Amino acid sequence: MTVSIDHQNLIELLEHWCSERVNRTEHVFLTDSVGRLGSESPPKVGGYKPDLLCMTVTGEYVFLGDAKTEGDLSTSHTRNQLTAFLKSISGNERALLVLAVPWGCEGAAFSLLQHIQRSIGQTRKQWAVISNAPR
Repeated sequence: MTVSIDHQNLIELLEHWCSERVNRTEHVFLTDSVGRLGSESPPKVGGYKPDLLCMTVTGEYVFLGDAKTEGDLSTSHTRNQLTAFLKSISGNERALLVLAVPWGCEGAAFSLLQHIQRSIGQTRKQWAVISNAPR
């Protein structure tokens, strides 16, 4: 599968955001971004492969990251994937699903995750939306 430049930039945003929030000596990063934080590709989680997985050295998930372009947000694949990711971390209070989207798509991503959260009966918010908005 080829990855667009926009998607790759969002993966790099995920890596940067997540690496700022953990002690790198106590966590392992697996990412699809060759030559970045981790060289290994993340395993499937709930039947789907995330773009980034950050876990403790003991294997507990901390961040499950995925990058979505504007066109990705409205697909059934994305809905099914994010549902699987949220279900897979629901028992881990420390885990967070981080969704990286292009600037201007934050509202759509937020609404999608909120809808999924309600549909699976998850009462505690375990997700965050980040974007490449100018600073």
